[in-house]
Amino acid sequence: MKKIFPTDKKTNFLVADDVRQEASGKAIIIGYYSGENVVFSLSKDIEINEQHPMAYPSLCFLWVFTDGEGEFSINTSITYPDGSIHNALTKTINKKRDGAANLLIKLSPFVTHIFGEFECCVNLGDGHQYKRKFYILNKAQ
Repeated sequence: MKKIFPTDKKTNFLVADDVRQEASGKAIIIGYYSGENVVFSLSKDIEINEQHPMAYPSLCFLWVFTDGEGEFSINTSITYPDGSIHNALTKTINKKRDGAANLLIKLSPFVTHIFGEFECCVNLGDGHQYKRKFYILNKAQ
């Protein structure tokens, strides 16, 4: 089978509290963050730092490749605002011509001591890379 890489334009990215992939291929999305802004409401009395990071039960990234075709070896990573990189997942997906392929990255727990701009990156091999930004914000109360 000839590889046809998905186009960036037809690749969707969602951020949610949890995503459950059913055997039928259906994805159940729980707590979708509209606009890729993950907002926490922490008390002003809580100090988040390297010694006392924030741990969120789960944070999921759902990539939906709607075009392309072939078997792809995938490496994914999350880049934090300070430049540190968390390698999240390595796997293979088989994208059929007719239908979408879902790639689920689930970090459970999601631990950070930094707020700001993060980046989720998927490498499909042969230099094909897809990047999306998301933001962890604290609306202190």
